[in-house]
Amino acid sequence: MKGLAGLGVVAAGAVGLSALGGRSTAAIQDATFLVQDPSADLTAEKVVGTDLALTGWDYIVWTNGTTVYGQNGRTSKIDFSGTDWAAIVNSIIGTVGAETIFVHPDVPASTTTINVNKSGVTIYCPKENAKAETPQGPFTQKIVLGGNAQAQVRRVTLWGLQMDELEVNGAGAAGSGIDVDGWTVAQCQMNNYGTSGRMGIRFTGTGDIENGLFLKCQVRAQVPNVSLITWEAPSDANGHIAFYRCQLENVGGFSGVNTIEYSNTGPGHTGTVVSLTDCSFVHIGGTTTAIQNSSVANPTVVTCTASHRLKTGQKVTIAGHVGSTPSINGVWTVTVLNSTQFTIPVNVTVAGTGGTVGSSPMSCSILRMSGTTLNAGPRTVVISNSHFELHVSAMDLFSIANATAFVYYGVIVQNPSLTIGANNYTWIQNSNVSNLHQGSLLQIRGGHLTGTDPTSFTIGTANASPNFKVKVSDVVRFNPQGAATIAVGASPYLYTNDDGVAETVVLDGVRGATGTLSVAKDSVTLYSIGNNEKFHLVVWLEPREAITVTYTSVSGDTLTMSKNRK
Repeated sequence: MKGLAGLGVVAAGAVGLSALGGRSTAAIQDATFLVQDPSADLTAEKVVGTDLALTGWDYIVWTNGTTVYGQNGRTSKIDFSGTDWAAIVNSIIGTVGAETIFVHPDVPASTTTINVNKSGVTIYCPKENAKAETPQGPFTQKIVLGGNAQAQVRRVTLWGLQMDELEVNGAGAAGSGIDVDGWTVAQCQMNNYGTSGRMGIRFTGTGDIENGLFLKCQVRAQVPNVSLITWEAPSDANGHIAFYRCQLENVGGFSGVNTIEYSNTGPGHTGTVVSLTDCSFVHIGGTTTAIQNSSVANPTVVTCTASHRLKTGQKVTIAGHVGSTPSINGVWTVTVLNSTQFTIPVNVTVAGTGGTVGSSPMSCSILRMSGTTLNAGPRTVVISNSHFELHVSAMDLFSIANATAFVYYGVIVQNPSLTIGANNYTWIQNSNVSNLHQGSLLQIRGGHLTGTDPTSFTIGTANASPNFKVKVSDVVRFNPQGAATIAVGASPYLYTNDDGVAETVVLDGVRGATGTLSVAKDSVTLYSIGNNEKFHLVVWLEPREAITVTYTSVSGDTLTMSKNRK
């Protein structure tokens, strides 16, 4: 090539380059260039360039056969090569000044953990992994966002990647100011296989984790007894984290799956808002497994040809089993022995063979509060305009474990759309009677139920208290309680609305010739009834509001109380 470097006039050959100038593309091209020196006495020459990187990205990761290349977007130099794209990405992240990385979707899958442990990193692939695309985006088994105890990790973007686990790790010491802050994870797919390094989305570490966005991501259960999103990080600064239009799915019929869990490890805690907006919470499917045989035993042992995925106490349907005396076809509650065997309460005297056992998932939840030690749990989780697709054998949507010290629980569900199957569902099962911080609540407002008869959907066990309020209001087709009588206690009788829904309390009766009757709320007397008067009184009570009824019992007195729960 004649002339000084940087002074030539370059013209592209027959390759279309107009689409290659932006950072959103990263093309590797062959091209022919005409290099003209500005000196008139020198002849122009053609120069052939191969594998040229024409892009604004710092690095492009691409593959040719089984070899993966990490190519410098500024110099076109192949700085890294090998068979493992994730290992090459780690090398690029460790390079000074290298921050933006474009990964082509056809790189071979990896089991190497990618450590995004510095600020400003972008790893991008133009794929939508929440959809069925062929080929799907680059896969590696695990990505750690953060994990740096000496420096903050901020302004990170992960786009279009597949992994089994994304761990957001605030490695800094509590109160050190070393945090994971301001990240975006978009169009990514995670799976939970219930093994180390393959556990969906996890928040860990003692440092602060805040100001994050998950956009149009998909998290899916692949085995029973897992959680799609798990909080193990305990910092009170954790929060300001948004999930928008994410798909959180248990579509394989697995039992024991929690969409969100605040773990007892840590314990998991968020101090500011975590929001999930326009997301899908899916618990559907079931398993049908072939039966090998039943045994002569009481109870009989049923052996399957593969893993049955059942849990003790689960209801199953056996069909097509032949030869046993008596027949075991029908609906049973199982006791699990191992992954392929269970018992049902039948005394079988002649063994049988064949058939299938079918089941729906059980023991699943939307948000499970497993933390039992001091300050575990969420101050505020807001779930808005989301869809709940629930076709399981039974489900407690929001579950709270009994705690040994005061914990937090603030969950607000706004305008949910629920599609439910013909089984039993409850909003809450609260086993924590006395150890909830003041201001804790579960509030469900607006939305509607579709699917089965809504009488199969009840509030559950609220165990409301002065520190913990449960309120369900304006959910179309949800009125599972209706009217009920109130057993009037001795005067002064304190009645508290612990039904979780707003209600009207009605007092009917007649006063005798002497004595008094008064109804007070918040130390204000609402009604005072004189002698020989009939009365029909109505008081509106929100959840946890109370009235005090003071009365004397003399000849001619009558008093009945009832409530209409909305």
